[in-house]
Amino acid sequence: MDIEQPKVEIPLPPPDIQKLGDHLEKKAIAEKIEEHTIETVKQSIQAVSQTSAPAIHSAQVGLDVLPEYAKDYTEEAKQKIENLLQIAADKGLDTANSSAEGQPPYILDAFHDALAEKLLPYLKQQGIIK
Repeated sequence: MDIEQPKVEIPLPPPDIQKLGDHLEKKAIAEKIEEHTIETVKQSIQAVSQTSAPAIHSAQVGLDVLPEYAKDYTEEAKQKIENLLQIAADKGLDTANSSAEGQPPYILDAFHDALAEKLLPYLKQQGIIK
């Protein structure tokens, strides 16, 4: 009996997912990566966010996506990270990164970590990465 895997919600617009998948595939070939980790996805998010076009997409971001270490952050910091995740889901990585300008580095880092944690299972489920 096969156990059906739960469907993973897509936290980014499809054009950003495609660019991210392409970047991860090139990275895997160039660096001989056999299996991607959250860190490799995070690095690709940072690279792709520099070149992605804005897109309109709407997906409600769940509150369970914050990195474990962010549980001790202030409610204001958590809200800022969640807002960035929602902007990324609605308008794409470039818009979210532009919105993050001026924020403390730990906010941007937690945003990228949360996005990578959410994306890794989705990218694997879709066969975009191994």
